[in-house]
Amino acid sequence: MPDLPNGSKQKSKSNTDPSGSSENEKSAEPTAAKETIRERIMREISQNPRWSEAKPSGQGFVIVGARPSSGKPAAFETLLTTLRQDEPALGNLSVTDQNWLVTALAHLIQIDQSRRVENVSGDAYCIFEVGRAYFQCLAPSFGTYLRCEAVSEKFVPEMGAILTPEKRDRLVREFGFTAPGHSKNFSQKIEVKGKDDLAYVARMAFRVLRDIYNVTDFGATKCKISIPEPAKPVSVQIHDHKN
Repeated sequence: MPDLPNGSKQKSKSNTDPSGSSENEKSAEPTAAKETIRERIMREISQNPRWSEAKPSGQGFVIVGARPSSGKPAAFETLLTTLRQDEPALGNLSVTDQNWLVTALAHLIQIDQSRRVENVSGDAYCIFEVGRAYFQCLAPSFGTYLRCEAVSEKFVPEMGAILTPEKRDRLVREFGFTAPGHSKNFSQKIEVKGKDDLAYVARMAFRVLRDIYNVTDFGATKCKISIPEPAKPVSVQIHDHKN
């Protein structure tokens, strides 16, 4: 399976074992030596850029390209403020923070919905980044989960000055990530049964960037998204070839 933009692995359909993972998924999981999510994204951008990018605009973001239109603001607010059991509150949020959360949720909904489009075989993914710090998610075309990653010093050496033993422990114990090993980054798989799960991922991304990577200005954060194009029907491909 393809990696997350920065170093995770993906999986493919097949028989599953008692743990719920398929044999193909296990064999397809990329190794740390293979292309990371970020490496893959950068390669695909250079070949065929398909990004929407959020740039700071004072009180939030201006999306370059089409803004995802999934849901109304009120519905987003409800999703983002409804916490899971034992999930800590985000605390006081500025207008910019709130706008960032809405933007993040919109992007996550977009990559999740993209895999429901017919004839799409590629994987959608998005990256939330500030400087060298980032949190990224990949939506496998065949799955119902997101593969999420938080950058580690194994992929970006500069993170070694930020990721103290305490913060590394928090990423594992509090946020549920697996420490770098098979993947160069902290990684985890989050099942998506509804938009409330995507809102949870948006809140997690915010907390990881703020509490782990010390991001204080979410207006400086960039949100990048890549959505695969549906494959052309065979008849269209033949017609194009004749032309």
